[in-house]
Amino acid sequence: MTGFYIVFNDDGTLLTRLPMNADVEKPLPQNVSSVSEELWLRTIQENDGVWSRSANGEIKKYPFPPPSPEEKIAVNADWQEALLKSASQAMTPLLMSLQLGDATDEETANAKAWQAYCRELRSVDLAAASPVWPDKPDL
Repeated sequence: MTGFYIVFNDDGTLLTRLPMNADVEKPLPQNVSSVSEELWLRTIQENDGVWSRSANGEIKKYPFPPPSPEEKIAVNADWQEALLKSASQAMTPLLMSLQLGDATDEETANAKAWQAYCRELRSVDLAAASPVWPDKPDL
């Protein structure tokens, strides 16, 4: 039998869609729903939420759950690490000039600006929902 089918996880969330020409056993397994072409296409096009099937068989899209505090911290820590890496790459030639003793006054000032930026980055509250990230030095 061919048609439009959606497969759901045990918790009712959408697992996958079966192609239009998929052969599906009748009667349908409990985790498979036959749906209209319109709904089948909507579940592909509308990916700004979680598609779920309720106990009574109703299929709806729900907003994504908010990230947990741990997820927020992990995302912010990754962003902080990326910014620190970028700052480190910008500082490397400046620090080499300082170590060799041939840095210009401008290079010394730039190195200090990048170092201050790194300190500010490390002090950002990673648990904040929308951390305030410092601006990169405008050099």
